[in-house]
Formats: sequence, C-alpha cells, structure tokens
Amino acid sequence: MSAETSQSNRRDRWLTAAIIIITVTLVGYNLVMFYGQSYFLKGKKVEKLLLADPKSGAEKEIVIPGGTVLLNFWATWCSSCVYELPTLKEYASKVTIIGVLKAPVRTDQLHDMDLTWENYLGPDDIFSEFMIAGVPVTMLLRDRAIVAVHTGPVTREVLDEWLTAPR
Repeated sequence: MSAETSQSNRRDRWLTAAIIIITVTLVGYNLVMFYGQSYFLKGKKVEKLLLADPKSGAEKEIVIPGGTVLLNFWATWCSSCVYELPTLKEYASKVTIIGVLKAPVRTDQLHDMDLTWENYLGPDDIFSEFMIAGVPVTMLLRDRAIVAVHTGPVTREVLDEWLTAPR
C-alpha cells in the first residue's frame, strides 16, 4: 500500500469518526431537550414562581397551590398552543391551571381568548429552568411537585390519564 493511499484511508477514518461523533451529539442533545424534562424535572418542587402581568409587566410572585395543578407554558403566537386551548378550557373547572406565557404576548388576542385561568408572562430564565426549548409544554404538579411533563399540544387522553391516575 502506498503512503498516499494509507494517508487517504487515515483521513477517511478520521472524517467518519467526526461525522459519527457529531451525529451522536446532535441526536443526544435533541433527545435530552425533548425527553429531559420528564427525567430531570420529575419530583422537582415548585413552591412559587416570579412571573409578570402580561399587560402591565408588573412582576408578581405566584404561589403554587397544593393539590393538583397544571402548569401550561405557551405563547399567543404559537398555533399549537392556541390549538390546545379548547381542551384546557374543558378541564379548567376540574383542575387549577396556571398559564406561563412566552414573549411577545399579543394581549389583544389573549383577552379575546376568554380563558378562565390566570396567565402570566414568564421571563426567559423560567423557560431555561424548566428546560423548555419550545412551546407548548404542560406539567402536572401534585402537592407542588412535578409528576409528569407533556411536550406539544396536550390532549384529552393525556389529561384524563393524569387526572384519574392514583396518587
């Protein structure tokens, strides 16, 4: 084998190894960002959140009530988020829902949505703290601890399972 062929083979092996490492890293990152919340956040206590009024921007400390709570991270400009609102409206009388909005908020649209639960503007760091790269994300809290996370529009099936599961 010539020196030139040997050098070419070595370069091809390095290139193949680099491609494999980059691919594994990207796949791993995406898996952690999509499923990581379910693994890393389960059991995390959420006593209170520092959020803001979407209209005035005034900060407000929101104390998470005991019992069962849905923490819904969403945005007024997100079509998937708006799509899930009728489903959440059906359950609003059965469970406490706290909406955490991602900026920018279309306050005129928010008002027109006629939601029966409180919605607050979440600072960017709260989305990082809860490992949220995209919305919507809904979290089930029991006694102020995260017990389940759903990424994407929440469905009746998910909510029924969450709300009828034994404690």
